[in-house]
Amino acid sequence: GKRAFARTLLQSMYCLQKIQPPCGICDECHRVEKRTHPSLLEIETSQKSLKLDVAQQILDFFSLESWHSYRGLIVDGADLFNAQAANRLLK
Repeated sequence: GKRAFARTLLQSMYCLQKIQPPCGICDECHRVEKRTHPSLLEIETSQKSLKLDVAQQILDFFSLESWHSYRGLIVDGADLFNAQAANRLLK
């Protein structure tokens, strides 16, 4: 569903072949598929809410230098951010 679409979109952005749809065989595509790409952060939760520490992890990730000119973030359950965490991300 949504996560698969997000990964495909990120593979398109990072793919070395620069073709649509992404090649799926280059190192960049494999890294996105394996969730080991250095410019991609994927957050999954089994909790009822995403708290301030997750928001800080996201902010820390985006404050670091990137291998690429853009970074990717996939948050499974983004609607689960509590009010404090959501405000931290928005400020």
